[in-house]
Amino acid sequence: LINGEYEIEKRMMLAATVEKDGIELEKSIALNDVVITKGPFSRIISLGIYVNNNFVDLYSADGVVISSPTGSTAYSLSAGGPIASPDLKVLIITPICPHILHSRSIVISNKDIVKIEVCLNNTEVMLTLDGQQGYKVKSGDIVVIRQSQYCTNLIKLKNRSFYQVLRQKMSERWSFNRQN
Repeated sequence: LINGEYEIEKRMMLAATVEKDGIELEKSIALNDVVITKGPFSRIISLGIYVNNNFVDLYSADGVVISSPTGSTAYSLSAGGPIASPDLKVLIITPICPHILHSRSIVISNKDIVKIEVCLNNTEVMLTLDGQQGYKVKSGDIVVIRQSQYCTNLIKLKNRSFYQVLRQKMSERWSFNRQN
């Protein structure tokens, strides 16, 4: 660091707000993902997904993950989502254990705005950001996710590409799974 032998990588972040009847209830930012999931009981929840106010689908699932490219290798990947290079400017919508076979991940532009309507559900529904901050959301709440005006600066010490790191992580997972 003292010798200046590093690079700064700027990573896109997500902004999320919870609205009810046009009133903003909560607002936060996340580096990896914004997740809406069922609460402690094993019940499917229904979420209406919109992109730029265009109806996409009604997900009957355990929930949905909206991830940044940085978060694409985290929960979204575990839920079956694609891996995105961190220099891309995209959002990824990935249903968690969807009840309908045609529900798949969707990759959209960073300029798009995702709205998720929490439909009538008979169970607790939670919104979490980067697995850290959690909020209860209720039927009729709207969660709005877009690219944040902020970015995260990461210090990159070694001259390793995203693909070298990815290959190493994936081979570690492969060898761990083979040993167990």
